[in-house]
Amino acid sequence: VVSPDANTRPNIERVTEQDMNSEVALINSEALVREVLAPHWDDSEEESPGIFGRIASILTFPLEIPALLYQKLHGVPPSTAFDSWVQMVLEQLGVGIVGRSNLIEVSFYASDPTWAAQFVNELVSRHIERRAKFSQQSEARRFFESQRDVLAAKSLEAEAALEDFNRRQGIDSLSPGQRQATRERLD
Repeated sequence: VVSPDANTRPNIERVTEQDMNSEVALINSEALVREVLAPHWDDSEEESPGIFGRIASILTFPLEIPALLYQKLHGVPPSTAFDSWVQMVLEQLGVGIVGRSNLIEVSFYASDPTWAAQFVNELVSRHIERRAKFSQQSEARRFFESQRDVLAAKSLEAEAALEDFNRRQGIDSLSPGQRQATRERLD
């Protein structure tokens, strides 16, 4: 808040630890990572595995049997190469609160530093865009709620003025039928 008064202190909204933890969870969410990675995914990147990949898949197959049974039992679709890429990125992504501050640290480890920097920048930008949209919706909701409160106050004032008018005119003690007859005479 800016004020011409030199004695006015800035009004700062304090950020709680819960707010910070919520932001960390939102940045580290699979949905946000998928949203950022989707434009970079090319279906043609899916290659057939080489000889080492085939040997590794044969050796690890017994470990995958419980997951395959679970998928079959619950109707979960098999994971795609894109799903695997998202999970790999999530494992390399680090999001945390910088101690005793209101800063969030986002780190990502990749063999290509240019890609790592680009991914982190896009992730943070997308998160900020989401928060801005949410803030705009929140501001609109607050505006309409304040308008509802203003209209409710005006309605109460109008009802009070009507009751006062009725009392001054002696209409207060009339029955509904008598009120209707008085209105018709006035018309």
